Amino acid sequence: MRILIVINNISAIGGTERVTSHVANLLAQKGYMVDILSIHQRSLSTFFSVNKNIGQLSLYPHEISLMKSLIPASFKLYRIAKKYDVVIFSDTQMTLLSGLIALMSKTKVIAWEHFNSTIVTRFGSRWFGRKMAAWLSDLVVVLTKQDQTSWQAKYWIKNSIKVIPNPSAIKIKEKAVNEIRTSTVISVGRYTDQKGFDLLVQS
Repeated sequence: MRILIVINNISAIGGTERVTSHVANLLAQKGYMVDILSIHQRSLSTFFSVNKNIGQLSLYPHEISLMKSLIPASFKLYRIAKKYDVVIFSDTQMTLLSGLIALMSKTKVIAWEHFNSTIVTRFGSRWFGRKMAAWLSDLVVVLTKQDQTSWQAKYWIKNSIKVIPNPSAIKIKEKAVNEIRTSTVISVGRYTDQKGFDLLVQS
């Protein structure tokens, strides 16, 4: 099976890039032929390790406005994606480019949501991307049961929506966890409203 994962920029540093790289590596280890396509990517060097058997492609060598380049980018992606069995859009905002693939090819489309359903973009591109994901994707993947319920209430899901939590590349040592005798808790993340550190401290 040939799998293409579409992401904004795999060389960026963030949670979406981390988990996309990890899942791509896991799929490659299972024997699938996997390629990662960035909408724009200046360098093949990535912050998170990518299996050497995974191909890296990009539509543009420089950063673009997805909304302004929507039509030409959709055609460029379609010509590439129709050769694959499955296309996974890593971020439902990327499904803005999925129309031609879903309607004019036999390629299966999976929309992978990385944000909770309350997160929106300034000009509505994420909302519209979610609408397209719901209408055109063979499968929508969300991270939690709460998001699944929210999607089902907000959008008309044409096919299926599944909950698949993010995998972790960090191996948990059960013995070390069981030996913890301190009440100190450490959390690392981006200090924004989205991450809810205020709620974490309160908890």
